[in-house]
Amino acid sequence: MYSNKVSKSGFLVFIFLVCCTVLVYAQQTDVVDDAKENLLQMQQDITENNENDLELLEDAINYLQDHQLELNRSTREDFQQLVDLGIITELQARSISEYRESLGDFISIYELQAVPYLSIDDIYRILPFLRINNNIDQYQLNPRFVLTKGNWMMLTRVQQILEKQKGYLPPETPASSRYLGSQQGIYNRFRYNYANRFGYGVTMQKDPGEEFFRGTQSKGFDFYSAHAYYRGKRFVKYAVIGDYQLRTGQGLLLGNGIGGRKSPYVLMVKKGGQTIRPYTSVNEFLFFRGGAATLNLRPFELTVFYSQKKIDANLESVTDTITDETGNTFITSFGGDGFHRTLNEVAQKHAINQTTYGGHLEYKYKKLALGATALHTSFSAVLNRREYVYNQFQFNNADRLSNASVDYTYQLRNMLFFGEVAMSSNGGKATLNGLLMSLSQKADLALVYRNYDRNFQSLYPNAFGESVRPENEKGLYVALSIRIKPTLILDLYSDWYRIPWLAFQLDAPSVGTDYFSRLTYRPNKRLELYAQYRSETKQRNSSFTNKLDYLINNTRSGLRLNMTYKASKSFTLRARAEWSSFNNQDLDKPQRGFIVYQDVIYKQMAVPISFTFRYLLFNVDDFNARIYVYENDVLYAYSIPAFQNRGSRYYFVARYTLSRNLDVYARYAQTIFDNVSIIGSGLEEINGNSRSEIKLSVRLKF
Repeated sequence: MYSNKVSKSGFLVFIFLVCCTVLVYAQQTDVVDDAKENLLQMQQDITENNENDLELLEDAINYLQDHQLELNRSTREDFQQLVDLGIITELQARSISEYRESLGDFISIYELQAVPYLSIDDIYRILPFLRINNNIDQYQLNPRFVLTKGNWMMLTRVQQILEKQKGYLPPETPASSRYLGSQQGIYNRFRYNYANRFGYGVTMQKDPGEEFFRGTQSKGFDFYSAHAYYRGKRFVKYAVIGDYQLRTGQGLLLGNGIGGRKSPYVLMVKKGGQTIRPYTSVNEFLFFRGGAATLNLRPFELTVFYSQKKIDANLESVTDTITDETGNTFITSFGGDGFHRTLNEVAQKHAINQTTYGGHLEYKYKKLALGATALHTSFSAVLNRREYVYNQFQFNNADRLSNASVDYTYQLRNMLFFGEVAMSSNGGKATLNGLLMSLSQKADLALVYRNYDRNFQSLYPNAFGESVRPENEKGLYVALSIRIKPTLILDLYSDWYRIPWLAFQLDAPSVGTDYFSRLTYRPNKRLELYAQYRSETKQRNSSFTNKLDYLINNTRSGLRLNMTYKASKSFTLRARAEWSSFNNQDLDKPQRGFIVYQDVIYKQMAVPISFTFRYLLFNVDDFNARIYVYENDVLYAYSIPAFQNRGSRYYFVARYTLSRNLDVYARYAQTIFDNVSIIGSGLEEINGNSRSEIKLSVRLKF
């Protein structure tokens, strides 16, 4: 049960601060920053602590903010960037292109009001990312200026947990494991861009606990990433060397990047857009390293790629029991989390080579697009991980894998059909087919059906489904977005799925359901209210029976009330209350959770300082009832903690603009627990009831 102290104080703080918002005069804040904030806030429901997705998202938003799409020159592929961010739907993006193709260039940006399927609210969301400039000269690549006249940005960030964690304390015994490096995390990035046609960048990161310019990290940072790209208008459409990502079809084979998942953007279920993207994140596994290019062979487009890199892996060698000689070396696991803080973690760093090559051919004719993808991956050792009954069909006992797929997109009036069919070299198949449809000016529909074989194998997927890995799953997703009134929007989805074979913690085939609804009320540009409810039921093994095939239903539900109010030209106030519940027949009573928070955001164009302050109270019975909450952070840093136990949390983020080209960011956050005296586990353990973190960042741009 909740403590009366926390529950009552939580409601009092929430009610008091909400009431304060109605006492302040309201005006509109900066539209671009507001759009960016809303998009990042929504990501917590998609990623649940996937920082890689968040960095890709913020990169995309910042890029569009600095390089707005030219309404009369942008292609459908360019408009796909708005679709990926959930700003508009695929049908709306296509409608903008078709309107321009039929009636000629836009004279004014306000002419968007005449485009079918675009509401006033839709136009308001996309305005910060669009412009009109019919000066064609700016699109010509000038070799004299390409290396000197572009825009560049340098950013440095340092962060640290202030309490001493176990990994940094003296070892209890000589055999005790400890972190080799300091508590500081260090992040550097450099970016250069010329006219959206040429650019390059470098990213460097040292995680907390890793050594720096000594010992196991004599070369400095633990992770380095670099790229250079060229965007052409003729034969070479896009080319990149260094680190990059790939996306084809619907993500069954190559699905790097954001978009195409279940989320509050209920219609954002289709992947698409640019096949090659420079890699700008710090995940040390989910990227390619080498070169890739897209060639324009009208009506075809051909993308070819090659990648070779070293990846982390755990290796074991077979020893002959008679001769005691070491034989073949096998991979027991690969990928990892990118941490190299202890001797064991360092031993796994860059242990094997991974080589990938392939291509994607796409044919476009009017409203039809057909594509085919083929790729081959090989490792320098055989994967031989431990087999269980449930994982016997997954990629194993091999050192190479080949895949192929075909994909399609076809628009018929107000309907957009899309899909992909893929196969792996072992004969496993996966298929996804979907429909986006505008039912009327007030309603849109999305349907997605997927059928993934238990033996389908893919190494780089990010497909629609209950899991990002398209295997051992069948399901049907149905979503509706209804504009009841210009100020009232209802978003709904239902997802019914089945796991035909065994899986982790599933000793029998199982079924699941996922229901979501959100009602959003925007009476004006200053106020937004929404109520959201989600309930998902998954089957799992029972903890209190020895029957191998006995499954029970695990139901996790959540209710959220959220308010954002632009109280004045300088202040925005955001408040949220959220409840969660987890229940199954093994429990005597449901496990419940509750959080409440208030944000105060200060931002004024003529003032060099801006800040965000949050105060949050939480009371969550167990990890099963955890509640994820997105938090504001310094630039290119992210936090989506999962709250459990009982306590409070606050943070303060400030940005100070020293000049037009120089910004300084700072963040301090602290969590105080009321019912625990030890936080974390293993080498991350803190002996105490509080956890504090500080981040400092400096950005210089010209």
